[in-house]
Amino acid sequence: MTPLKQDSPKRPSIAPAVLPEVRKHDNRVLLILKGMVANSRRWLFQALHRRRLFDSFKTLAVVSALTLMIWVWAETQQLLSNVPVAGVELRIVSKDRDRIVSLREPSSPPGITLRISGPKVGVGEIIDRLTRSVPNGIELDLGNNLGVGTRQITIIDRIKNLQPFKDAGVSVIDVVPALMIVDVDRVAEYEVDIKPPPEVADKLVSATFDPARVKVRGPASVLTTKPEVYADLRDAEILKQPGDHPLMSVVISARIRDERITLDHSIVQVKLQVKGDAEWVKPQMPIYVSGPPGFLDQYKVEFDGDPFLLNVKLLGPPDTIAQMQKENFRPQPYAQLVVERGDETVRKIRPLQFINLPQGVTVSMEDSKREKAFKLVPRE
Repeated sequence: MTPLKQDSPKRPSIAPAVLPEVRKHDNRVLLILKGMVANSRRWLFQALHRRRLFDSFKTLAVVSALTLMIWVWAETQQLLSNVPVAGVELRIVSKDRDRIVSLREPSSPPGITLRISGPKVGVGEIIDRLTRSVPNGIELDLGNNLGVGTRQITIIDRIKNLQPFKDAGVSVIDVVPALMIVDVDRVAEYEVDIKPPPEVADKLVSATFDPARVKVRGPASVLTTKPEVYADLRDAEILKQPGDHPLMSVVISARIRDERITLDHSIVQVKLQVKGDAEWVKPQMPIYVSGPPGFLDQYKVEFDGDPFLLNVKLLGPPDTIAQMQKENFRPQPYAQLVVERGDETVRKIRPLQFINLPQGVTVSMEDSKREKAFKLVPRE
């Protein structure tokens, strides 16, 4: 029997259609990889380009800033020469509390004129300080080396050495006027009571000031005696309102007019008690009659009782009431009775009117209602 032969294994065959499909897939991957490489190169180029552009702008900005700074610095360091500064206020002082120094003859026109040189920025600072800042001008302290009396001083050297000029790098070339005449005086100081002004003192029962006293300081040649210090109450409307008034602020001043005199307070508090109207009972007031034209030529008035009023109470400002009590006061007030046509028939009672009362003076409420009985009688 012929033994069976085992068939040798057959190699599996691949269908011809499969191979092309593998190749197409590989081509797509390759294309994708190539695209990624190209995009990466493009991105890298653009990134490097943007960075170079940014660096360029940054460099330009730095160079521009440095150029501007150099230009500004050069501009500020530009030297200005002989620049005039006119109308500079000059204040002469002495920090010695025992001395007062003042200009004898202020310059005309007011102020002094400087000529200065230095860097542009420093000159500008000095001009602003001298003419626009608050306070402006120059304050010169003469110290305590000058004796009492009239002195002539050279001011240019003193101004040159002032610290603001040194700090700004500015030189003072000239000062006009170069010489000043000053008065040097000892200081006088007094502690003075504050008072209401004499013009209104008679309208007040009391005036209580806080503080009650003030220090007055000035040249001994002016304050030869203790000065008077008054509160400004002359135009106070409150003086027209009788009674107590709470604290209010008032300005005070010395009656000596000199700008070198100073007070340690210029405004104080005051509590006022204002007087009411003064009263005066006028012992007798005449009654005068008025009527239509020609009417009183036909009739005369006969009063019930006396042709005058007794004890008429008048109210008004104390000074006016005091004047009215004098015998020579004119015009004298009187009561007036007004008669009319038709009054001749019967006896009448009519209110009286009060004439020639000074400003601010009134008749009391009770007396203002007074009446007078009368009748008209034909004249013979």
